[in-house]
Amino acid sequence: EAMYHELLLMLAGHPGDLFVQRSDGIKVQQGLPFVQAGEEDLLNQLCKLGTSYAHLIQFIEQRTASTFSSPSSDVYVRAMCRGIDVVLEEYRRVLLALEETLMRDPGTPLSHLQHTLHVFQHVLPALVSVIQIVQEENIKDCTVLELLHTKAQSGIPAVQAAMHNVVYACHNVMYSQLTAWLIYGQLSTASREFFIQANAMPNDAPPSLRKSWDSYHLVAALLPSYISAVTAEKILFTGKAVQAFNSASRDLGPAHALSGAEESEFLDKIDGLRRQDRFDAIHFDVVIEEIRSKIGQRLWRLLNQNNQLHTTIEMLRDYFLLGKGELFATFLEEARIVLRIPPTHTSQHDAQAAFVRAASMLQIDALESFQRCAVEIWAPGYEGAEDPVEEATASCLWPVIGLRIDIPPPLQLIFYGTVFHRYNTLFRFLLSVRRVQNELHKCWSKQGRMKDTDSWERLAPVWMLRAKMSFLVDNLQHYIMSDVLNVHFHALQERIASHPDSDAVHQAHEAYLTALMGETFRFMPAVRKGMDTIFETCISFTELVQRHDDLLKIPEMNFKEVEKNFETQSNFLFRMLSGVKNRSLNQLLLRIDFNKYFSRSLYTSMKAAELA
Repeated sequence: EAMYHELLLMLAGHPGDLFVQRSDGIKVQQGLPFVQAGEEDLLNQLCKLGTSYAHLIQFIEQRTASTFSSPSSDVYVRAMCRGIDVVLEEYRRVLLALEETLMRDPGTPLSHLQHTLHVFQHVLPALVSVIQIVQEENIKDCTVLELLHTKAQSGIPAVQAAMHNVVYACHNVMYSQLTAWLIYGQLSTASREFFIQANAMPNDAPPSLRKSWDSYHLVAALLPSYISAVTAEKILFTGKAVQAFNSASRDLGPAHALSGAEESEFLDKIDGLRRQDRFDAIHFDVVIEEIRSKIGQRLWRLLNQNNQLHTTIEMLRDYFLLGKGELFATFLEEARIVLRIPPTHTSQHDAQAAFVRAASMLQIDALESFQRCAVEIWAPGYEGAEDPVEEATASCLWPVIGLRIDIPPPLQLIFYGTVFHRYNTLFRFLLSVRRVQNELHKCWSKQGRMKDTDSWERLAPVWMLRAKMSFLVDNLQHYIMSDVLNVHFHALQERIASHPDSDAVHQAHEAYLTALMGETFRFMPAVRKGMDTIFETCISFTELVQRHDDLLKIPEMNFKEVEKNFETQSNFLFRMLSGVKNRSLNQLLLRIDFNKYFSRSLYTSMKAAELA
């Protein structure tokens, strides 16, 4: 009876005289006269249960004690502890039942104890392996869910059931965080443990940036594998949309906030998921899509209020994509000197002043869209945060010039920091094309004034080179405006009109920007660099022409160098573009190679290389 009493205490994690604590766990005292060799092996197997139970209880007590010092941290690990304790409660009930059995029948054999506790000889070590990984890897966030999901893939039913009990407790935390995010647009104090997190921002970040669509992001490393990336993106979108309602209700009135009935409906759906014994991925996806769909349609109505969405998209095209071509042609003239010098503390003010003068000359400075737009100088390596420079390292303003457009509050959720980064990338490219085109046309004007002079024939190589440059740049400009910008802009308008859903609008606009970046070669470093080099060569040529009133005095060596560079670079560009499979790009290649000039030149150079 004394041995059974100590045995039960040992199974409850308390070693004694007969069952002693050693470095490798609890063991039966060796050399006991009333314990046979076979019984000693059996008792040591039971000691493993006591050792595992003691480890688990110690872990639970440590994590529970940390609750008082930091109640908002380690919420998933503490939930795991509650789930483990539920499993251990069943173990404790079995020990009580065994105690009653032993009190009624002191002669109960050890084999009965082993048989009764057999299921826990698999369950408790499995739970110990979980807490060991948590301790070794210092897991504190929802990666606990993935760990438990992996451990639940066991061939032993009892281990599966135990792990699912622990997962259920952890899912309660996840559903609480989902409720706060999906219905109220809020992240809990333990948001750093959730798979959706707020972006780190400086204290002086403007409110427009804090409220923008990219203020939150999805942390793929924290996402459990049984929740798809598509569903996670829907969760991210829905919370952001609810934040838009909350912001609109503050700015435009409470009618724009979610109604009590809508909140109750969504709460019931999430509570239905919470009450399920096992996680059902299909049901989970269906519920998230139902909530996202209703929120998305509601957000669409908010975004499209007073036709704001279409007006904003057209405004972005007019300014970032040079839709108001006459404005930027005038701006290039007004800012001609400002844009050529290195950035200084006054560069942004000077460029903005030139922009305003250009608008005033065209009598569009009173337009609301223009008043929302301003020129800014952006830091090299801009990553999507607003970061105007005071003193940049660029040799001139062309690489760092950009635009800023103030977007009305609801639409800031669609048009945000990284979107403006891509728009400014396109703006700088398009402005460079327009600049080169304008400078070459000025040379043509000079050519026209000299047409009847005696030097016309001797200057034929100069005018031929200008014609080649203009031909290439004009066709590139036509391709960009007609085959890329106009086509994709009309496609965007049609998709928005046919999909009254804010998520569809967001995806359509992202696809639109991606297509513009791709078809203007912003994702192709070699082609992008080749075009930049051609533009620089063209500008060098125009400066050479404009620098000499008497063009016969142009140094022949300088001219030949420019001519050779242009021929080499344009042939290289044609070769690069010929290897790109793109339907709209075929139109550009057809235009610039309509008489097979580039094809023959490329063929000749390849043959020469073979002979060499």
